[in-house]
Amino acid sequence: MLNLNQEKLYDVAAVANDKVIQTVKDSRLAKRWQNAIIRALVEMELQSDFMHYNHEDNALLIWSQKTNEIYEANGICQCKAFNQSQPCWHRAAARLVSLYNETSY
Repeated sequence: MLNLNQEKLYDVAAVANDKVIQTVKDSRLAKRWQNAIIRALVEMELQSDFMHYNHEDNALLIWSQKTNEIYEANGICQCKAFNQSQPCWHRAAARLVSLYNETSY
């Protein structure tokens, strides 16, 4: 279960979104990453009971109620979007949690 301070998480997400704007030159890809960040925030708020951050592997474990699968996201993921070389909210969520843990508040 994730237990994150929502204000800090949203601050981290804002910084991540700014980084996407600054570094991703392909506007379609940037928009997909921005959408993945937004979806990650929504899912983290609604389903934090089904997520666990593994500090040893720097990976977020996410149980999908829809597919009944557990995804392990860090730089990679096992979801359909990742397999199609697209940004996924699982990886965005994992990165947000990693940044959250690195950020003092």
